[in-house]
Amino acid sequence: MKFDLAENIFNYKRFFREGLFIDTGPLMLLFYGEYDKKNGTNFLKKEGYESIHFTSLITFLKGIPTTRLKLIITPHVFTEFYKHAEIDFKNKFNLFFNECINHLLKIEEKPVNKDNIITHKNFMEFEIGELSLFCLREPLHHSKFHSIIHHDNPICGKLQKDKNILTIHDINHVYSWYLSNLNK
Repeated sequence: MKFDLAENIFNYKRFFREGLFIDTGPLMLLFYGEYDKKNGTNFLKKEGYESIHFTSLITFLKGIPTTRLKLIITPHVFTEFYKHAEIDFKNKFNLFFNECINHLLKIEEKPVNKDNIITHKNFMEFEIGELSLFCLREPLHHSKFHSIIHHDNPICGKLQKDKNILTIHDINHVYSWYLSNLNK
């Protein structure tokens, strides 16, 4: 199910009860944005983001109707994040990572078996991090409703008909939501 900007975010409350699955792009947006803000740098640009995207994501996350939002990643998403950061930050990687450690420890990580990834029907269509989030969702049917924030348009298309998962694109949806709520 695609995030509808015309709807009040409180109408999606059921999708956030179990937490928010966060893909590599939005994870980089959060941590690169925070680093840039503190250090006057612009590492967001290396991943195609701008500081306004960071601001809109933070505002969006704060506006999610839950008492305590739980962010959830998989080891696969973390590995992708780590590898991107090594390349993007080069000689400043240790400084960057040292600033991230305490916040990364607060993000919940759930394991996903490689066999589930390899045998998943969408194995050839998505990157490992995204696919690990799909696989993570399948055994977690406590509430049946889940949400995933991502940076890849094909996810919206592939999961659009699934009424039990809310797909949120970090720019197309979150930034647009942010702009539409500035005047409210």
